[in-house]
Amino acid sequence: MAYSSGDLILDDHYNVFATGSTTGTPNPAIPNVNTLWGVGDFDQGYGQNTVVSSVSPGTTVSATQWASLMNNINLMSYHQPTTINPITDPITGDEIDAITTMQSNINNIALSRFNATANGSPELIATNRTTSWDTSVDMTTTITFGSYDQMRFFFNAGGVMKFSFSRSGGAATAKNQSWTDLCNACGTIAITSTGGSKIIAGQGYNGITKLGGSGSPNVLNYTKGFHQLTSSYVLLFRQYAAAGGTYTYSANRIELSAKVNGPVLTVLVRYTDEVGGTEDVTGTLITSLSSFPPSTAYIVDSWGSQTLAGSETGT
Repeated sequence: MAYSSGDLILDDHYNVFATGSTTGTPNPAIPNVNTLWGVGDFDQGYGQNTVVSSVSPGTTVSATQWASLMNNINLMSYHQPTTINPITDPITGDEIDAITTMQSNINNIALSRFNATANGSPELIATNRTTSWDTSVDMTTTITFGSYDQMRFFFNAGGVMKFSFSRSGGAATAKNQSWTDLCNACGTIAITSTGGSKIIAGQGYNGITKLGGSGSPNVLNYTKGFHQLTSSYVLLFRQYAAAGGTYTYSANRIELSAKVNGPVLTVLVRYTDEVGGTEDVTGTLITSLSSFPPSTAYIVDSWGSQTLAGSETGT
C-alpha cells in the first residue's frame, strides 16, 4: 500500500521504516533505521543496541514505538550531521497520522552515513628505527579490535586512522636530507570507511586521502577505504622522492599498504632506498599512527578499545 499524507500508519509501513521489509525481516538493501543504527551489514551499522522492534501484521503501532523510531533518526542526523525535516513525536493515545517525509529522512541519513560531525581523542603509536640502513625498511602497525563488527562500527561511525612519517638526526648528508624531505612531502595519509567523499570533523576525505605535504603521489587510492580491503595487502599510497643534491634520489619511495584479517587491520609502510651503495640512511626513522575514534556525543561506544602494536625490519 502506498504511503501518503493523511493515512494512518500501518504495521507494514512502520516495518519498512524500521527494518526495510513489510514483514519485519531485516533488509539492508532498503534504507531503514535499524540497519543504519544497529549491527547492520557491511558498510551500514553504527552498532547501537537500541533498535526498535517490528510489529506483527494487524498490530497497532504504538506512540512509544513511533517515538523510539524517530529518536534514533534524530540521533543519527545529529551525529552526521544531516538536515532532516522535523517530525513531532506523538504521545501515548494519539492516532499516528502518516508523515510523507519519513522515508525521505531515512534515505538522506543513509546517503550521509559516512559523515560525522566530530571525532574522539586519538590513540597513538609510533614505530621507530634508529639502526642505519641502505636498502629498505618495513614498518608494520597492527590495530586489533575486539571483533570484526567492532572494527566495522569504528569506520562506519566516522573513525579515521592517520599515518605520518619522519626522519631526523644522523649524519648531515644529502641522502638523509632527501629522506627527511620525502617524509615531509608525504604529509598524512588517512584511511576512512570507504571510497567516495565524506566530511568528518570538518575535514573532507575521499577514500584514502593525503592531508598536507607536497608533491604528487604516484598512487593515491581514493576509491578504496577500509571496506575495500582484503586479506592480502592492497597498495593504497606511493610517493617518490624528488631529485636533488649530489646524488639522484628520485627512485626512493614510501609506500603504504593495508589488509584485514578478522578483527585485525594491518598497515605496512615500506621505505625503499634504490640508491643503496656505501651511503647509509642514518638517524631516527618514524612511522606514526593517530587512530581517531568516532564521537560519542550522540551514539554510544560500540567499537571498544584497540590494541596497537608496531614492528620494523630492514637492511
